[in-house]
Amino acid sequence: HNLAISDYQYQVTDVGAAVYTSKWLTGASSIHISVENWTLLESYIGATNNQLTVSVYDSDRDFVNSTTITIDSRFLVGAGNISGLSSTEKYYVRFSVPLNGNRYSFNGDISAN
Repeated sequence: HNLAISDYQYQVTDVGAAVYTSKWLTGASSIHISVENWTLLESYIGATNNQLTVSVYDSDRDFVNSTTITIDSRFLVGAGNISGLSSTEKYYVRFSVPLNGNRYSFNGDISAN
């Protein structure tokens, strides 16, 4: 998916560990990740429930960079940026939540920054 042409829309229906983008992303040296409709599907008392780590990997599966997004509990949204990419390389994104038994759903988009 070429981010220089359009944003990449994603939807996560149920995650308790990690999920990945379904397409390669290219066309940006820096990306902006928005998170919307953060929903706690299953919760354990005392467990962190507002953190999402977004990591970028290259086509060789090597880690490139990451950011942790703190979700605004009032509006159920969050955002973060990742830089240090090459606009000509292919990347995929990993969304991971704390491994504490909580399960979530959310959606959003990834855009060139």
